[in-house]
Amino acid sequence: MEEIRKAAKAVYDNWSDEEKKEMEDLFRSVDKNGDGKITLREFMASNNNTCTAVLLRNLFELVDQNGDGILQFDEFVTLVYLASSSRPSCDGCGHFIGGLFFTCTQCYLGNKGVTDTYDLCIPCYHGGEFVHEHTDFVDNYSLLAMMRKALSSESEEISSSQSSDGSRREKEKVKKSFRRFTAILGLAANVAQFL
Repeated sequence: MEEIRKAAKAVYDNWSDEEKKEMEDLFRSVDKNGDGKITLREFMASNNNTCTAVLLRNLFELVDQNGDGILQFDEFVTLVYLASSSRPSCDGCGHFIGGLFFTCTQCYLGNKGVTDTYDLCIPCYHGGEFVHEHTDFVDNYSLLAMMRKALSSESEEISSSQSSDGSRREKEKVKKSFRRFTAILGLAANVAQFL
């Protein structure tokens, strides 16, 4: 969790003054009594029914570094960072995964736009503590490397086969590669920030 805190701080420190002000305004909007800290009650009240109470409590407790039941501004920044970085929960045990994990490649690569993946923490994958229809799992770093290699191969193929007339088919290949590249960048941003 410490590395996630550092990543959240690094992201915040690199924001523009305007983005920092927006974060401070968000903090103040949740801090209803204006005392410069957020209680669990204030945090729960700001939910707007988008998350379950259990999920919110777990997230709050996860970022409450000293366990005092209050979020200081830096802890709130970590919470927002976590919430926006789409980190998975283990589909075996249900726990938050802050670091390396295994994902089903058939679910991940075969879903064509569907965001449901099947992800496992190391203990669940190692112990076989899961029931899933597929058996092909790789860790998140290996998945990123595989996707990078596939993108590189496809880009080279497109570059070498492009004709001077700029045919429609070749343009579609380039667009497809760009979409894949964009998806990989999103994955890379999430993976690079893991523990």
